[in-house]
Amino acid sequence: MKSHASMDQRTRDWLLLSLVPGLSSRTLLKLLSLYQSPEDILKVVVLEWRNLPLHKQAKDWLSANHSNISQALSDQLKKIDLWLEKGGTIIDWQSDRYPPLLNEIYDPPVVLYVLGRSELLLKQDVIAMVGSRKATRQGISVAETFGHQFAEKDWQVVSGLALGIDGAAHQGALNAYQQHGLASTVAVVATGLDQVYPSSHRNLHEFICDSGCVVSEYSLGVVPRANFFPRRNRIISGLSQGVVVVEASQKSGSLVSARCALEQNRDVFAVPGALNNPQAVGCHQLIQQGAKLVTSVEDVIEAFEFRMTQQGMPKAFEFEPVQQPLAIDTPKRINIPTPLTSPALARATSTRATSTKTSSTRSVPRNTPNSKSDNLNDDPILKAVGQDLCTADELIVRTGLSWSELSQKLLLLELSGELQSIQGGYCRA
Repeated sequence: MKSHASMDQRTRDWLLLSLVPGLSSRTLLKLLSLYQSPEDILKVVVLEWRNLPLHKQAKDWLSANHSNISQALSDQLKKIDLWLEKGGTIIDWQSDRYPPLLNEIYDPPVVLYVLGRSELLLKQDVIAMVGSRKATRQGISVAETFGHQFAEKDWQVVSGLALGIDGAAHQGALNAYQQHGLASTVAVVATGLDQVYPSSHRNLHEFICDSGCVVSEYSLGVVPRANFFPRRNRIISGLSQGVVVVEASQKSGSLVSARCALEQNRDVFAVPGALNNPQAVGCHQLIQQGAKLVTSVEDVIEAFEFRMTQQGMPKAFEFEPVQQPLAIDTPKRINIPTPLTSPALARATSTRATSTKTSSTRSVPRNTPNSKSDNLNDDPILKAVGQDLCTADELIVRTGLSWSELSQKLLLLELSGELQSIQGGYCRA
């Protein structure tokens, strides 16, 4: 692929890995706990992919293309290179341009595609605003007002470019930027950045690209799918210090954003609505569960300022306990046992252990892999999960394992594609 100033070799390696089907960001960051760079991961994937505990989709793809990944992805790489020449940006997880707030979450994307002012992603005073697509006129007015006032106070507004509350929050922030030149807005989308969804927001999309930025973890050409939006929501909350929910029905996707925020140790705020408004039910539920009721932008900012002045002060509010323990923390502290026992891998690991890496601005501490191979077909965790959604606490009770033992085995089962982690627990993949 023709080189481009905005993408160095390390970023290109991350890009290649992110384009391999079945290699999720979580999988790649777990592999990074064993190898010191994306270049090393690429070499191992090419040479020893059969011995890696990867998802079946990844193994099927690598079985046909492992000898030359770059060639297999050449069409996509050419498309991305042209996109970069037209002004796009790609930021990898080890870049000093990677958003510091997003790096705190459990499963940060290893690659971000950005259109617009990518430097805005480094800002710390960031608030997310989410809500119903079928918003009321009152909800639209509140969202636009809040977006405008946050920007006037130099707080950056993040949302999802959706119809309703999202679009109004973006528009309010853009209006303030045009009037005062202060903070703008960031849109996180669930498509490739050569797509605009919804199409009715094409003009809004262009305005955001001019004064703010649009971000996605999905490569060019990717069209919207229902399961992409919950994953998009973790980035919206991950880029922010807190989430303001303006309107949300009882089953609104905005509640997913609120749950993501909670699991990421972010603040959640809810704007109350009329008792007879079905689009306010979700906000009222959040308030009942402990979200801070807010009626103005000042309420939100004061909550942050108050907590920052209190040493050891708990968060402004607490939700009901999260079913899935947060002790796993970020991928950078994961200790993962994996059956990598081939001589070639042993030699590669030994060589890497004595070398000094200088190309990465951030790295994951390496952990020694456990040579013991688990028999996944008879795994007690898989038996304990059965066909149900099971929390980690329930698995501890059912298996008798300690949390340390369970967390290591869960990671191996996720890598092998036997289990998947979703909001609230684990289920069979």
